Amino acid sequence: MTDQSGAVIPGATVVLTNPATQAAKTTTTNATGFYTFTELAPGNYKVKVTANGFEEEDFSDVAITAEQARGLDVKMTVGAAAQTVTVNGSLTPILNTTDAATSSTISAEDVTRLPAFGRDPYELLRTGVGITGDSARSGSGGAIALPNNTSQNQSNVGIFQTENQIQISASGQRVTSNTYEIDGVTVDSLLHGGSTIVTPSIESVDQITILASNYDATLGRSVGAHILTVTKSGTNDYHGSAFFQYDEPGLNAYQPYGGPTSTPGVFAPAIRDDLQQRDWAASVGGRIIRDKLFWFGSYEAVKSTLQSFSETYVPTPGWYAALAAARPSGLVASVIAKPSGKQWCGRCCRAHAARCRRNARRWARVSTLGRLQGRTGNICRTTM
Repeated sequence: MTDQSGAVIPGATVVLTNPATQAAKTTTTNATGFYTFTELAPGNYKVKVTANGFEEEDFSDVAITAEQARGLDVKMTVGAAAQTVTVNGSLTPILNTTDAATSSTISAEDVTRLPAFGRDPYELLRTGVGITGDSARSGSGGAIALPNNTSQNQSNVGIFQTENQIQISASGQRVTSNTYEIDGVTVDSLLHGGSTIVTPSIESVDQITILASNYDATLGRSVGAHILTVTKSGTNDYHGSAFFQYDEPGLNAYQPYGGPTSTPGVFAPAIRDDLQQRDWAASVGGRIIRDKLFWFGSYEAVKSTLQSFSETYVPTPGWYAALAAARPSGLVASVIAKPSGKQWCGRCCRAHAARCRRNARRWARVSTLGRLQGRTGNICRTTM
């Protein structure tokens, strides 16, 4: 906070207001003219600055991004307090001069509009500054790891992937060195490094900040990329979104090449993907008490059906007969050739069950009288 000559202004009052919730914070500049606001949700804010002997300065649409510091330098003009200078904050360049971190931000609009495999917002991380990744997939759709890495099935089941290891490298670091946070809470896997156990729905993401390098000590847990996600929240206005994807086998085209067969020059008939999938998601938020209490929720579900066929072998009576003929004196042949053994087994089991029932009644009487007579172990013990 300075005047037009560059001299600092201590003791100036700064009021920061979120127009969406009307939540306001107030602070004053210190002896060197600096002021600080912390724990701010992403959005556009209003800033009002007042000081004795200076005109009031008002800023609107001051953009705050997720997990990133932003400086707003104010030069105040000498004059009466009744005079006000209004500045459009959107015209003030967002230039981070507070640290040297290499970072980028993915907004809610980017997450909604850009295509992402399996509707996984983390698939867009490779668009960040200082991030390397190719999102390679195999012919079956499975993830392929970056060179010298082992993939933990990134996004193979969308946001429901419990060990979601996005194959990205920050400034040449290993994939296992990446770390993830959602609303300030670490969601890293304790089993596989560089994996997250919670992947947010696209409908719930407000902003994703990707720090590639040169972050400060508050984020010094890992040397790889820091993925900091902030989710949406409720405001005074009711808002929401909805999504539905319909995939039906009848809408899929045939693949003209069905594959080779055992006959040279003859190919299998054309095939068609039989995947039947329904994917729906929604979010809604609003107020409970205006300017005081808010709520927000999101939901996403996937229903997928895919028919698959495989060959297996089932033993036939002829196969049993051939097995017995191959080794007539073997143990397998004796079991196969003596069906009477089943009757003997049945009689044995029935006798064993009756013995168990008698022992159970005997033990029940002993337990009732409280005399165990030194017996231990199972109540049914027989020798076959």
